[in-house]
Amino acid sequence: MASHIDDDTWSTLRNNSVIPRKKTVFKIALALHLSQDEAAELLAKANKRFDDNNNQDLIVMALLGIKDYTMDDVLETFDFYQENLNEFLPNIYDTAKENKKKREKHEQRKEEERQKKREKYKKQKNDANSGNN
Repeated sequence: MASHIDDDTWSTLRNNSVIPRKKTVFKIALALHLSQDEAAELLAKANKRFDDNNNQDLIVMALLGIKDYTMDDVLETFDFYQENLNEFLPNIYDTAKENKKKREKHEQRKEEERQKKREKYKKQKNDANSGNN
């Protein structure tokens, strides 16, 4: 499970020597695949809360809401809204879902390519074994 949190930060969190930043709590929530309510509870334990006027908070809430926990999708959605600041944010769920679908299609194509390579390898191996008999 990739949290994208460095070892020093984990160490300070384990030792209770610092209250984590909101960004760190978001990373933990995504890594643990928390629900929106669980993430809000985790934020509260760090004396923080979701801010309905903060784009990053809304993006994280949207991704948690559709159960998309990949950091690439988080960053891609952040980038999209950074570039399109005039976009109306209720579309964020659509954008997040679209990014998730794109990633899933890409992963499916990669898996199909791997399967074809495996089948080709098996065929070559079988052909080589048949030639030896």
